[in-house]
Amino acid sequence: MKKIFLILLFSSIIYSQEIQREFRGAWVASVANLDWPSSPNLSVEKQKEELISLLNKLAELKFNAVLFQVRPECDALYSSSYEPWSFWLTGKQGKAPEPFYDPLELAINEAHKRGLELHAWLNPYRAERSIDYFPLAENHIAVTNPEYILEFPKKKILNPGLPEVREFVANVVLDIVKRYDVDGIHFDDYFYPYPTPNTGFNGVTIEDAKTFSVHNRGYKDINEWRRSNVDLLIEMVNDSIKAHKPHVRFGVSPFGIWKNGIPHDVKGFSAFDKIYCDPLKWLNDKTIDYLAPQLYWPIEGDQSFYSLFNWWNSVNNGIDIFPGVASYRLLDKDWPTEEIINQLNIVDTLTSTSKGYIFFRAEDFHRNTKNIGEELLNTHHKNYAVTNTFYKSVEPSQFPKIKNSIITENSIIIELDESAPNEFFILYSFINKNKVGSILKIAGNNKIEILKEELKGSKYLALKKLNKYKILSNYSKLIKINLNQ
Repeated sequence: MKKIFLILLFSSIIYSQEIQREFRGAWVASVANLDWPSSPNLSVEKQKEELISLLNKLAELKFNAVLFQVRPECDALYSSSYEPWSFWLTGKQGKAPEPFYDPLELAINEAHKRGLELHAWLNPYRAERSIDYFPLAENHIAVTNPEYILEFPKKKILNPGLPEVREFVANVVLDIVKRYDVDGIHFDDYFYPYPTPNTGFNGVTIEDAKTFSVHNRGYKDINEWRRSNVDLLIEMVNDSIKAHKPHVRFGVSPFGIWKNGIPHDVKGFSAFDKIYCDPLKWLNDKTIDYLAPQLYWPIEGDQSFYSLFNWWNSVNNGIDIFPGVASYRLLDKDWPTEEIINQLNIVDTLTSTSKGYIFFRAEDFHRNTKNIGEELLNTHHKNYAVTNTFYKSVEPSQFPKIKNSIITENSIIIELDESAPNEFFILYSFINKNKVGSILKIAGNNKIEILKEELKGSKYLALKKLNKYKILSNYSKLIKINLNQ
């Protein structure tokens, strides 16, 4: 190994390349082993291998955020004192991985190394996705506190009308926020249960009538009360996150249609009336940092992606709207890659706040269905991007201080004086001392390695730091590249 010569002064005429701001996310679903792990019976070594392979692919495709499902059904894919280990991780609810490791901790560390934010994705209410599919652990909430549960055909949920349930869910979230360096907390679309006519369940009726009689808070209409129950949880979770770590953003991904007939050309399931979900209120009250409505339909039709995104964007109240995009539908014969690319074009054209989108789901890119990876890199992911600054902060971002630079046979390693949780470093190439070339890499640790083949004719290198509020620093000192030393 050889040290590389460091230029000890800044040039006064550096032409900076502004990095693109865009939320590029992918959901990693653990429930039913959709994305990770691929089976509940894998060895720990194989689980780690699969997770790292998935993160490598997302980083290669220039994503910048992973929404990692850690609580599918009042269980945990992390070390929790509130809930049992997930069946989907070890094949037995309540059983820890052997040899022990913490998947959330691993996912955070490995995602950050690759320049990816890690948002912990939780289902707020689902307790049993399919009753008796597997035995519940003795510390599962449905066993320890059956009075917290509403039961429906083939499923159980936590009762949203109970104050104790809201406190329990908020405590589960806060436990994650306090103990893990997550960049975000994310809720999915399962509030009150979706109707499932094939099981004879057509929606909530009188299952929570007793709760309403005791905890109605003055409401006369049980439907309004149900929506208020969800609203109270959203507000409580948001307040608790901001009180402890305000840089951690809170997002929700509701069903893509607020009400049937809104906008006027859209026909479909009404989340407002059927699962008592009112994201318009969350936008108006600013109790979330971003909203990701699941717009899993084509651009044209009764559930038009164009019309729905345009409407959500028009009511955003300054909150970021990152639509959920249906990459999983690439498995359909009549769903071409062009549909996805054209939807991203619509997002670019219509967005009035920060740009962004989230794909359901990550495995579609891992398997590269219909060459979606290449299409992204050739269009919307040509260049790197980082997520937007979303929280007002006076905390400046100090430029990175380089401790050491080393040349190896195949790469250059840059060691920085320090790094802090939730910070990232952006590595730039320079054509000469005064002119920046391109962004080569984004990473989240204090040792950054770049392969020689990735230098693209660079004469110098420099870094900027992105702090936990996503505020960008000035450049570090320049590093002169002399591969012949």
